[in-house]
Amino acid sequence: MEAAAALEARAVPVTAVMGTILERIVYKALVDKGIPFDFQSSLVGGRAGYQFGRQTADFVFWQQHLVVEVQGEYWHAKGEQHWRDIVRELVLSGEGWTTLYLEQDVVFNQFLLNEWLDRNVVYGAIGAIAFTFPQGIEV
Repeated sequence: MEAAAALEARAVPVTAVMGTILERIVYKALVDKGIPFDFQSSLVGGRAGYQFGRQTADFVFWQQHLVVEVQGEYWHAKGEQHWRDIVRELVLSGEGWTTLYLEQDVVFNQFLLNEWLDRNVVYGAIGAIAFTFPQGIEV
């Protein structure tokens, strides 16, 4: 229970943002860094307003033309959601968007999360990152 409480302390409250604990931790880290973004939650119009070819993205950074998808093991590791992730990335790529995947283990480690956000979002080093699908399927 202590681990769950520690994670909740790093996240925006579930009453403020509907999302998984992973998404809420990333949300708070982005707010703390002052990075502008849009989030998928219907509380801020995401599922209704930020769809790309009927694809919803976790975090959208309009200026960078960047989408960040949080990859929790429960939802994205296997099965139908895994294939939806691949289709979403193909659709977004066709629209000129770069999709990056933020893995659960990185989100759980505060140092790694901050470093990942700085490298990939704050400093915009997306050009140097290999284009990869979830679960290491490379093209």
